[in-house]
Amino acid sequence: HRLFDGHLGVRFFFVISGFLITWLMLTEERRTGTVDLKNFYIRRALRILPVYLVFLAVLAVLQVFTPFQQSPLAWFGNLTFTTNFLNDSHSSNHLWSLAVEEQFYLLWPALFVFFKPQASRGRCLVLLTGAVLLAVANRWLLERVGPESSVIATLFNEWSFFNNADSLCLGCVAAILLARAPDLVRGFALRRPVLVLMAGAALIAAPYVIHWMQSWKELPGFVRSICHVVHFCGGRTLQSLGFVLLLLQSVLAPRWGGYRLFNHPWFAQIGVLSYSIY
Repeated sequence: HRLFDGHLGVRFFFVISGFLITWLMLTEERRTGTVDLKNFYIRRALRILPVYLVFLAVLAVLQVFTPFQQSPLAWFGNLTFTTNFLNDSHSSNHLWSLAVEEQFYLLWPALFVFFKPQASRGRCLVLLTGAVLLAVANRWLLERVGPESSVIATLFNEWSFFNNADSLCLGCVAAILLARAPDLVRGFALRRPVLVLMAGAALIAAPYVIHWMQSWKELPGFVRSICHVVHFCGGRTLQSLGFVLLLLQSVLAPRWGGYRLFNHPWFAQIGVLSYSIY
């Protein structure tokens, strides 16, 4: 098993995205009393659609003038941001993460306006915790039923929104806690910075350790079975939680340790260009 699986970076991206979008909405709500959904979607469209449509145009040109072909189902998924559910093209399968992101944009801002985190932090946290549990249950269902069922394979697959909601929601939770209980979060992240750093790294590494333990023949069978369930159903959630700790610490202590490097202007510029590069 590789130390870093192919989706680890995407999980981290989802955590950052959930944190950033929620923080921006909290800031707007604090300033104006609400969130202007029209302006929110206009900003997201201007950020995402130009480069996205250029990429799809290139694929269309290739399909017309070269042997390259993409099925109508794949095109439908690309054009409706449902590639994560309708994914049968190697040329555009990386768009699954953007589809998850767009589905998040569709759901969370509307729920945010309805639940009003500034007025009711508890309701929002309950909602987001439920979404985290939904992601864990999604993986449990996929493990129990398997991909043989076409419905399960479509709705609860590896790239589905449900399977990745925990990473997004943990980022949202981090933003709400930082906005509503800044002293508590600051004290936790900064009072023992090395301990928090080690805890975050340990949570990120935990799924790999658990997966490695499954190969220990000395362990009783039921222990290996528990390791398998924890790794498959909760491993991604543990990694996202670990990254939340590191994210909060980097925001609150940008000049501490290695975080100084990540706040260098060069890294910031890469962050600005990362979507287009991807």
